Amino acid sequence: MLETPMDVLRQFPVRKTGKQKAAFRVALQSYAQRMGYSYREEKGRFGSRNLILGNPESASYLITAHYDTCAALPFPNLITPCNLFLFCLWQVALSAAIILLAVIAGTAAGMLTQDHPLGFWGGYLCFWMILVMIYVGPANRNNANDNTSGVVTVLEIARTLPENQRKKVCFVLFDLEEAGLIGSSCYRKKHTQEISRQLDAELEKLLAFENDPAVLQKLLQIKQENKNELARYLREKSGVE
Repeated sequence: MLETPMDVLRQFPVRKTGKQKAAFRVALQSYAQRMGYSYREEKGRFGSRNLILGNPESASYLITAHYDTCAALPFPNLITPCNLFLFCLWQVALSAAIILLAVIAGTAAGMLTQDHPLGFWGGYLCFWMILVMIYVGPANRNNANDNTSGVVTVLEIARTLPENQRKKVCFVLFDLEEAGLIGSSCYRKKHTQEISRQLDAELEKLLAFENDPAVLQKLLQIKQENKNELARYLREKSGVE
């Protein structure tokens, strides 16, 4: 049972297998209902289940994070840059690193066995094994920042939000984001009209890129277009001045 948002880190630190996610969903439903929020689960592609607190049809604000746990990677789990140029550069560097690891493994296998075809196919197999591990490998248990922090922050805002403002906000925890943004794409497809009129604060990005100009610009837009208590409250909770 969740008594406080930080209990997610203590009781449900890993949410990757079906059993782990099911246990978290049961606890979250009880927690949401105790706070007076409606709760529902939306099923999507590949068995994804998005968790919704509040009413997306009537809410003016949408606050999201993903709750699925990423796989343990063979290299540091660095946060992808938001800047377009740096993002493309990061993807190239990541691809090069994976290819380099495969080449090293294949070369070593070929030299040890004196069999060059074996080395080639060994490197090829290593390349695909690394790609598969990124998506379906064992869970990363050191995931406080990716993305237990986002889940905790969503629940903390939901908990401390004034009761007279709660109907204006919908909180969504996406599933299978680590497998290719499946949960969020399913939600967007189902709620296109609602999203077009809502402010969307993706908390993982707000927490990770609090010095990013794009985030600051978004918060300034919130301040300018929504000069009310709720907008100021969300700005304070984001941790960005």
